[in-house]
Amino acid sequence: MPHPTWVNRLFLGWYTASTGGTRVDDFSRLPDRDMTIYAHWEELRFSLSPIDVDGFGYHADAIGFYTGGDAEWAARFMSSRTVFTSGTIKDGGETWLERDFEGAGILSFYWLPSSESGRDICSLLVDGVQTCRVSGVSNAWAHVQVEVAQAGTHRMRWTYGKNASSSAGSDCVYVYGIA
Repeated sequence: MPHPTWVNRLFLGWYTASTGGTRVDDFSRLPDRDMTIYAHWEELRFSLSPIDVDGFGYHADAIGFYTGGDAEWAARFMSSRTVFTSGTIKDGGETWLERDFEGAGILSFYWLPSSESGRDICSLLVDGVQTCRVSGVSNAWAHVQVEVAQAGTHRMRWTYGKNASSSAGSDCVYVYGIA
């Protein structure tokens, strides 16, 4: 059987079901009938590597963030603050930035889209549920506040996805001031 590849994903093997199932390692012992087997994958997470831009240096605000998808986000220290920029992706691609937070409270940040309006979209997901989204080309940072009512550990994930065609602006989203 072929060993497939998928960007930023680890191939785990062939299985008898789309989720769960039994791993198939010996293809010479398959039944004499048609059988569907499924590729299982694990999405890879990378620690964000801050980038030194124009000699301003690295910034500690990038510690604890993870990035993945079809391209990694970048952390740049600009104008006395750390600005996260979505990765450069092709049409139909997606890139994400995430961090775990403890406790209930208000998540606050600023974002600035530079994308095709209504088609290339940045969303914030809290524990896998979309709470807000933005797209288009803007010249002003939008301040966003999201209430997290439950105690415990919460995963915040900013995703930026492009549709299958066209582009506008810089084809990215900028995020800063995450608190």
